[in-house]
This record gives sequence, structure tokens and C-alpha cells, in this order.
Amino acid sequence: VYSVKDLQDLIEYGNTKGVAVIPEIDSPGHSRALGLTPGLEGIISCANVSGTDYTSCCNEPPCGQLNPSSELMYKVLQDVVSDVSSIFSNTSLFHFGFDEVNNNCWTSDPSVAAYLKENNLTVPEMLAQFFSRERKMLESGVNAVYWDEVVSAGLHTTLGPDDIVQFWHK
Repeated sequence: VYSVKDLQDLIEYGNTKGVAVIPEIDSPGHSRALGLTPGLEGIISCANVSGTDYTSCCNEPPCGQLNPSSELMYKVLQDVVSDVSSIFSNTSLFHFGFDEVNNNCWTSDPSVAAYLKENNLTVPEMLAQFFSRERKMLESGVNAVYWDEVVSAGLHTTLGPDDIVQFWHK
């Protein structure tokens, strides 16, 4: 756990060495910790999947990815993005992750399944909506960075002109 002071010191140290420290808030996958706060449990899907069951809902334990059917999740995510962006105001880059999203996690979550049915959406369409809403959370002049799964999901065509995709797959 890093304090704001720890992060400021790390950023300053990086600056003295010519290194830009870029924040990453991985989303929508690898987000279980955001839902561990009492009252925020509903912003995460699959957070309670464990043991050998995890392979059906996530690539590695602990499971948990953001729940796109939750408006509270979008508020919390906006608050996180705003807070982290204010700490890393020295960079015009913000990494949203976007790796190892597991569609089974969402289709096994009753609230997401209901949302998909009510809105006549497929999981890829819901993911595209999430992607668009999340991207709008950044202030003007800040470019998003994503892992290469954004390409395999077909969302790269909606990136901003200066957004970046990092490839980690062979």
C-alpha cells in the first residue's frame, strides 16, 4: 500500500532519473480489491469465486472484475481515476489495463445477466459501452494506455488518436 506521499516521492525520483512513472488502474479485470470495501461489494462480479472454481471466471485468482451493470461502479471508478490522475499530474498518460477480461464472470453474475437481458445487449456490446464510458473519465489532454486485448476485443478502432496499445502477447 502506497501513501500519496510515497507516490509523490516515487514520481519525483523518477523525474530525477528521466523516467516517467505512469499509473495503471487495471480494469475491468483484476479489480477485486475495489469491491472489498463494505458497501461496495456490488461493483465487482465474481469476487467470491475461489479454489479450483476460478478457472471458469478468471485467468488467475483472486477473481473479480468490475460490474458494468452497476452505476455505483462507474461513480467509484470515476473517483479513483480522478484521485490517481491528480497524483500523477506530471504525465499525460493513464493506463487502464484491459487485460484478461473473462466474459464467463459476467454471464455468471445474476445482476449482469439481468442487465444484458433488460438492455438487449451481448457481452461484447456491454464491454464496448464500458470501454467508452471509462475512456471519457480522463481529462482532456490525457491519453489512455491499454494492453493488447483491446485489439482482440475489436475496441481499438474507437481509441483516441494519441492513445497507446501495449502488446504483451507473443
